[in-house]
Amino acid sequence: MGVVAIDADLSKAEIIKLDEKNFACTRGFDCGDRELNEFLHEDALDHAKNMVAVTYAFMHDDRILGYFSLSTFAIEPRKRALRILHKRGKKYKLFPAVLIGRLCVSESRQGVGVGSKIISAIIGKVMKLSEEIGCRFVVVDSYPDPRVLKFYESNNFIDLQANRKEGENVRMYIDLLGEF
Repeated sequence: MGVVAIDADLSKAEIIKLDEKNFACTRGFDCGDRELNEFLHEDALDHAKNMVAVTYAFMHDDRILGYFSLSTFAIEPRKRALRILHKRGKKYKLFPAVLIGRLCVSESRQGVGVGSKIISAIIGKVMKLSEEIGCRFVVVDSYPDPRVLKFYESNNFIDLQANRKEGENVRMYIDLLGEF
């Protein structure tokens, strides 16, 4: 399916937490990736019930343009960041984070900025959350696909791992304070 331009104003899009009452909005959603589609249709509600991850839909005009799931996480920053923090007298080994467990955009809406809007919404949601509980980073385990990596890099994510095996997902992060 080709890319369909969105002529609607995405600033009017809304994020809704998926639950049993509104889950029907996901019917027919297809991002072009079998694994991500299956997660949404078969696992998202169970993850929420088991308090593992919460899934949100990015909605516009009552249509789901994409979805993402979030859960808590902790990361060990790169050694350079740890050295800087230790010089400041901060001896943290792990930092609280939010993990983007899944993120995808409807196949017909890919390549027109929907994914970046979702990232912005996630950052806003996590910034608000960090006013209530400690949270320093947003993390994603990206598919190793060069197009996907380029997407995250263009949205200011930084590769966290120095060494990885070929084909492994790429752990990337954003520092909410912008220091690392």
